[in-house]
Order: sequence, then structure tokens, then C-alpha cells
Amino acid sequence: MNKNNFMKAMSMIDEELMHEADTPYTPEAAGDTSNEIYRENDESDSVSGVDVYHGFLWKKVLAAAATVMIAAGAVGGGAYYYSRLKENNNINNINDNSMVKEDVETDVVTQPSTGTQTTKTQTITTQTTANEHITITQTYADTETTVQDTTPLSNIVRYESINLPDGIESFLNSERAADGFSYIVYYGEQGDRDMAYLHISEDMQTIEMSVLTPPDDKSVYDFFYRGSAFEEDGIWVIVSKESKDRNEGENVQYLLCHYAEDGTLLSTVPAKDIWVNTYTYLNNEGFNCVGDMLYMTLSDGKILQIDKETAEDSVITDLGIDYDHANSLRDYKFLCFDRDDKPVLLQEKVYSVPDKSEIKEAVVYEFDLASGSCGQTLYSIGEDLNKISFLKGCGEYRFFINTYNELIGIKDDGTQEVLIDIKASDLETQIMNPDDYPVPYTNNLFDINIIPADDTRFLGLYMHYPEYRTEAFRFTRKHESELN
Repeated sequence: MNKNNFMKAMSMIDEELMHEADTPYTPEAAGDTSNEIYRENDESDSVSGVDVYHGFLWKKVLAAAATVMIAAGAVGGGAYYYSRLKENNNINNINDNSMVKEDVETDVVTQPSTGTQTTKTQTITTQTTANEHITITQTYADTETTVQDTTPLSNIVRYESINLPDGIESFLNSERAADGFSYIVYYGEQGDRDMAYLHISEDMQTIEMSVLTPPDDKSVYDFFYRGSAFEEDGIWVIVSKESKDRNEGENVQYLLCHYAEDGTLLSTVPAKDIWVNTYTYLNNEGFNCVGDMLYMTLSDGKILQIDKETAEDSVITDLGIDYDHANSLRDYKFLCFDRDDKPVLLQEKVYSVPDKSEIKEAVVYEFDLASGSCGQTLYSIGEDLNKISFLKGCGEYRFFINTYNELIGIKDDGTQEVLIDIKASDLETQIMNPDDYPVPYTNNLFDINIIPADDTRFLGLYMHYPEYRTEAFRFTRKHESELN
């Protein structure tokens, strides 16, 4: 829509319509439902459990303007308008320092298997930038279905794209939060990257990102974020501070930084030499915040307990690393915590030779921090894997395991349920670009991160190589009737 058409539409809105546009939203008054266009290869079905986002005044005014434009026939052909939007999908700047991306398409799909009629319309997406804080709102919703599909859910999923702020290269850590999903991401240009806290609401309709304030002058020091852990209302980050004019290995200091969710630096405490001497590799699955303490699994098998107030640390147990040189096997162990913050141990038997690396076996045990001993086996898998990830549970699931072939939920009684069959859902070919290439030693789905919202909906982040660009997806399990 060009400027003249927009102003013409605005001028045609009478006072009564403006008053209606400014009236607070009520469900009874809602005549239209905005939906995000499905980006999928299969026929879409209704998305349940999602509320319509209540837009603010400008969105209502824009909607009113759009109504007048349609009524007056001012668009000059919806097909032409839509084709132009597909060609140019950029976000346009507006003088009030907000950015608006507007696409509208209506598509009615009738599914014979359920008699369900679904209307899909892409909503207005608003992105506001101020003080290194970005907010994006978007809507996923459908009209009421005429007939509900009562067939069981399968482990095959459809997917929809989710808009993320521009400039997210990759993600360092992720966790299911009480009100959604928390991420630490790399953000910005190569050579001048920042770390940012990314929060996605549980319904995946609101996304907020705040850049973390550096602990010192960026013109003098380089900062490298080594690990992160989430608490209820903040983030703890291990940062190495290095002078730009240093010689190799000199002037490196480790810091424990505490951040608010808006990126504000709350405190910085120097860390002890033990982190410098033993730190070579830290898996974020082995860095956790529980109560007043942080727990870190180091590459040599030591587990540190770190006081959040003083950064005082102590080795509470040494898991060690077992070597089987004859079979080229190593045992790696990571302290993790389940849905109820009970400690568990993830053990991986890794076959490693110069040109190949595979996980031959993975086991999750109950674990006693005081004695450093393992209890009963909670989960085990004995097939060849490129990677395995442990995720805190939610709802009826104590924890989740992502084998990158399947996403598995483990319940309190030990029952296992395959929630997503990643291969059968053909996610690899659907979300990859032709120029993506495999990460060494892995398949192309090495950098897909999936977190459940519940047993039906899931949030996925995937980093594309080689451009280091991250995209987000919403996965929804299909009903068995949809697979016919």
C-alpha cells in the first residue's frame, strides 16, 4: 500500500468507525480472527490452545483503514497486492521508530476426513526497537472448526514459520520457562557480535529480545560468553574479559555476571583461577541454576558448586572421564536437573577417531549430589547417534530427550512417549536451505533445538550454515486422520 492510498483510506474513516476501532477488545465483538499463514507442505488443520493477541490502537486503526480500502475497492486487485507483498517481504520503517510488516491472505481449506473448515489470515506483525530492546507480536489462530478431530495425535508434525528479530546468528542456551521459552543468542554483525536474551511466550505470539550490557568498555576489551544459566527472573553468564592489546594467553579474566531479563547488568564478580585452569569445554546442559547455587560440569569431569552472591566455588564431586583406548571410547558425564530440579546424570559413551565421532550409548541416571553416586536408570539408548540433548520436563513429563531422530518424553513412572518423529516428519528437507551443509561429524539437524510447550505444540530453532542465521518454527502434532 503506497502512502497516497493509505492517507486516502484514513480520510475515509468516519468518527463512528474511529470510535469503534478505539473500543477495547472483547471476544463477543471480535468478528475477524487473524492467523499466521502456515508454511508447510501438508494440508493444515486448526491450531488449538492459542489466544488471539489483543492489538494496540494503531493496529486497530490500520485494521479500520483496511476495511475501508476493501469496501471502496481501492486496492486495485487483491491478487496483485498479494503478489507484490510476496516479492517484497521487508519491514518498512515508520517515523515513530516502529517497524510494521503487513501481509494479508485468506485461504479456506476443507478437510473431508474431519469436516473441518479453517480460515487462515496472516496478521500484522509489529517490531519496535528502542534501547537495544526489540518486541515482535504475531498471531496464530483459526476460526472455530465445525467438527473436532477426535482421532489420536500422531508423532508427525506440521510446521509454521515464526518471525524472529533480524540479526540472530545462533543460540548458546535454551530452557523451558514458566511463561514460555528462554534463549541466549548471538546477535549482531560478525566481528561486533553481542549476546542477547530472547524470550518467546508460551503461545509463541510475542517475542522479546534484549541485548546484554557488556561488563566493561567494549572498545578496550573483548568479551566471550562461555556459558549461561537461567533463573526465574534473570540470567547468569560466565564471561571471559580479554584486553584487545594482550599477548597470547595474557590479561584474561573470568567473570560471573548476573543480568536482568531486560539486559541490564546487575552484578559482576571476578571468578577464581580454577575456572581458567580447568575450563576447556562447557556443555550448557551441564550449567544450571538451582536455588542459591550454580552448578557447572567442567570438561575434565569435575562439578563445581558456585555461590551466586560471592562467586565462591568448590568441587563437590569428580565424575572423571573413562577411556577405553582399545575401542576408542570415552565416557562423558554431565550433571543435569529435571522438571522438579532433582539432579540426574547424563552419560555418553562416545566413539571417536580422527575422521568420525558417534555416540554409541547414552544413559540418564538418578544422581545423588552429596555422595556423587548414581541411582536407578531413567532412560537409555544403545543406537548410533550424532548427538543427544537433555531437556527439563514440563507437565506430566519429568524430562525430554532429543536424539535428533526423535523427541521423547519420559514420564514420572518411566513411561516413554515419542512426541515427534523428526525423520518421518521430514523436517530436515522442509526447513533446510539448498546451500546448508552438514556440521562435521553430524547430520544437518545437529543445530535444531526443539522445546515442548505441551504434548501438542513445540518451539523449534534452527541455525543455517554457512551464513549463521537462525530461524524459528512452531511444530504441531497431526491427528492420525490427517495422515491418510
